[in-house]
Amino acid sequence: HVVTREEMLLRKAEQLMLFGVCISLLILVLLLAHTPSFQVENRSGSAGSAGIAAGAGICIMALLRARMAVVESRNGSIRERIMTFDIHHNEVRSAAMVSATEESSNMVAAL
Repeated sequence: HVVTREEMLLRKAEQLMLFGVCISLLILVLLLAHTPSFQVENRSGSAGSAGIAAGAGICIMALLRARMAVVESRNGSIRERIMTFDIHHNEVRSAAMVSATEESSNMVAAL
């Protein structure tokens, strides 16, 4: 496998947090757009909570990104690992093809 278990968990957590931030921002927009101006007290409290949730989600995403950077600095970037995997996989495939060709040649020679 190219991607470690920790990297998969970090990516899924980041996607979940991004979804949460989007929902918080959508709620914020709806609260601000649909609350009459004479209900400023209710609007500011609810909107403030939605804003805090969005801001906290962005901070958590930054922490997840920082951890991902640490993991990638230890293991190398995912792009490098994919390239290494592809090179190794192609070498193994080439070796298998050469082996199969040699076996076919040996069978033909034995006839």
